[in-house]
Amino acid sequence: MHLSRRLRRQLIPTALVIAVLLTACATSVTPHRAPSGPVAETSAASPISAETYTLPNGLTVVLSPNASSATVALNVVYRVGSRDEPAGRMGFAHLFEHLMFDGSAHAPDGTHARVVTAAGGLNNGSTSQELTNYFETGASHHLERLLWLEADRMGFLQPVLDSARFERERSAVQNERRERIEDPPLGRAFELSYAARYPEGHPYSWHPIGYMADLAAAELEDARRFNEQWYRPSNATLIVVGDFERDSVRTWISRYFGPLRSAARPERRLVPAVRLDSTIRLTVEERIASPVLELHWTTVSEDHPDHVALEVIATILSHSQASRLDAALKAEQKLVNSISAAQIATGGAFFSIPMTPAAGRSLTDIEVALDSILEVFANEGPTEQELQIARAVREFQLATALESNLSRALRLGRDEYLTGDALFHQEYLARLHRLTREDIRDVTQRYLRAPYVSLSFVPLGQPGLASHPATSRTVRPRVNGVGYQW
Repeated sequence: MHLSRRLRRQLIPTALVIAVLLTACATSVTPHRAPSGPVAETSAASPISAETYTLPNGLTVVLSPNASSATVALNVVYRVGSRDEPAGRMGFAHLFEHLMFDGSAHAPDGTHARVVTAAGGLNNGSTSQELTNYFETGASHHLERLLWLEADRMGFLQPVLDSARFERERSAVQNERRERIEDPPLGRAFELSYAARYPEGHPYSWHPIGYMADLAAAELEDARRFNEQWYRPSNATLIVVGDFERDSVRTWISRYFGPLRSAARPERRLVPAVRLDSTIRLTVEERIASPVLELHWTTVSEDHPDHVALEVIATILSHSQASRLDAALKAEQKLVNSISAAQIATGGAFFSIPMTPAAGRSLTDIEVALDSILEVFANEGPTEQELQIARAVREFQLATALESNLSRALRLGRDEYLTGDALFHQEYLARLHRLTREDIRDVTQRYLRAPYVSLSFVPLGQPGLASHPATSRTVRPRVNGVGYQW
């Protein structure tokens, strides 16, 4: 979930704005002439505050006031994701997420959605390899009721779990898999990446949406056990962002969440670090007219010191038409019609470069040319101008991500989960401004010169269009419907 909004000037102190305006009014400026001199490097000093505390039953609470509008956002993060699913139940964490929207003991069918809608807001949830979260927005005067709703489904879901609900949500998740993974021509890209980059059975070796066979095998009793094990206050964090009165909110949280059962936070299995020994090339035949190439390198999650550098690298490589990859492969060599780069940092993190070839160009030629560009970049690093521009882009994107109550609640919840610090974005900014050209060069060498997964999506019956077809293995779904073979 990456939400984008128009950036407001809330990160600039009011006094500075006034000073700039007064200076502009008192100075004679020739129209249409660009300012002279170097651009000063600035830092978006965050005005965001947050209070974190823990209830006696173990629930972590983060309160972050924002009085810019009479609205609030809630985000409840549970420390459970697809990495915690038992064998033979891949996709169950996501299936259980669906069950959480089907009503609870004191807020039966549809009550949650009706209350949120009446509050002028929205509600949804998501499941990743690492966590599951549930969020809603609404007018500030509805906050107490929104808190009650979240407390009720945290503590009173078991009484309403029945076979009819379970079958309904299982069917919904199976249909979601068809729509997101199986039917879209490139829908299997991430799923294949996880399967190729991690050994079978590794907690990151499957997509959170799971496989049809495992979803079909799931039972209602699995849901009861899953709820009992993972959905408890000690395994959750409640984030409240927006226009609220602190003492009232603390009282409501204590009233509705405080009585929920206390139990120790459950142990999670370890996730061993894995690196590929050699590059893996896979060919996927799909219902497409022209081939597509995606390259994935295993990287690190957002709390790792190298994450910031990897985001900057992605920006330098492909943020605009003047970026390294766009300029070289698209404008100059005319090898691609499109290309992008991204650091995907949740769970089984990876750096992704997807691209589509220009007419008459082969995927092999593109991969070879890309490799040459990355080799030069890893040896020389970026220019100082490239680093400054990329730093400004990342800072702008962070400011945008912290603007709305909802996007801020999501960011604070994710940071608290990963680091224990809801305001970890401040450290992100500090790391961003400490980056040097040498840092970028070293991180590029460490990750983007390592073995990777090359995924060639080609039209049905044309495996010869894959990149390096002689060494690329054709992907086939397993007979049992769980995973792939090549």
